[in-house]
Amino acid sequence: MDYGKFSDEELMQAVQKGELDAFDVLFNRHKKPLLNFLYKYTNDIEKSEDLFQLVFLKVFEKRDSFKGKSTFKTWLYSIAVNSALDLIRKEKKEQKKVSLNNFNPATNASFDPASKIIDPSTQVISDEFKQLMEQALAELTEELRTPFILARFQDLAYKEIAETLGISIATVRMRIYRANKQLADKLEKYINAEEARYE
Repeated sequence: MDYGKFSDEELMQAVQKGELDAFDVLFNRHKKPLLNFLYKYTNDIEKSEDLFQLVFLKVFEKRDSFKGKSTFKTWLYSIAVNSALDLIRKEKKEQKKVSLNNFNPATNASFDPASKIIDPSTQVISDEFKQLMEQALAELTEELRTPFILARFQDLAYKEIAETLGISIATVRMRIYRANKQLADKLEKYINAEEARYE
């Protein structure tokens, strides 16, 4: 059977019936975007890969609990968010502080936050700006960073984010607005300086 043409929800129905090939399709379909998402939390390739494996282990173990009331993507990222936050809380307890200063986008070409702010086809993005963007993202609280990442980099709709995080759509909008504002405030000085260079 060609499971590649199945929707995520149809694949989950097949998985619930014991079709492991359908699970493999889900696994491969979501591997790249989910790894990117988890990497933003861990800043560590090995940890993000371990988390990815853990998330899909939970998906398989909890397969019968998926009732289709939300999309599979919403359900998947709910598991991923909780798993990532559990890891962060554990590391905070063990290390007192999680360091997010070593994030290097060069190790993950698909993640370029600066390109979401300024179109790289119209303006050259300097390494300095990328570093500032990474630092600004890291300085956001978990409460603001999670919905921002889900919206801007994972392309989840506000409704999906609300369902994933168990909050209202209005709260999602407010948190993303606050995240955008904080990022803009942090980057405004640099952006103005760059614009002045090209006047």
